[in-house]
Amino acid sequence: MSFFGYKCPGCGAEFPPNESSPHRYGVASPGCWLAFNELLAHERLSWGYPDVHRLIVDAYSVQHPQNQELQKQLKISQRFIDASIQSVAIHLIALHFALVEKRKLPEISPLMDQILKKGTIFQPLTPPTDLGKITIADAPKTDNFEKYRAFAWAWAEEAWLAWSKEHSQVKPWINETFPSN
Repeated sequence: MSFFGYKCPGCGAEFPPNESSPHRYGVASPGCWLAFNELLAHERLSWGYPDVHRLIVDAYSVQHPQNQELQKQLKISQRFIDASIQSVAIHLIALHFALVEKRKLPEISPLMDQILKKGTIFQPLTPPTDLGKITIADAPKTDNFEKYRAFAWAWAEEAWLAWSKEHSQVKPWINETFPSN
């Protein structure tokens, strides 16, 4: 199906056709981007952005990596293509902090900010062919916070594992900012 059809070019989840504009990076279908924003709105209204919000954003982001061929077809500017490359890198770093280093979730955003301020140049990573079986389409429509929390952790783990061939690049990026880490 076309980009504006059923399948998201990023995560591969299927959504009803939607003729609105794609995400500004051009890596998420309009239906997928809408589903993500609806989940964030529900999360905000229900729990006021709980700590697992960190995992939700990171998992979604790494499942929508750069696709320069598609991005050029959509006439996405180079600035946004570069931003999509940085997005994958910084969100993989966040998942590393959460899942490998077992950092507390509220500690991660400030660490990400420090890495971004350092000006690290992130090389494009090769996206995996399978970005994980859990996607935004699987997000529970629930007011049960424990169910939501479990989903966030499972999705984050799935998204992180999908990028296992690129894990060796994450630690050097962290070490550029935090050499003793």
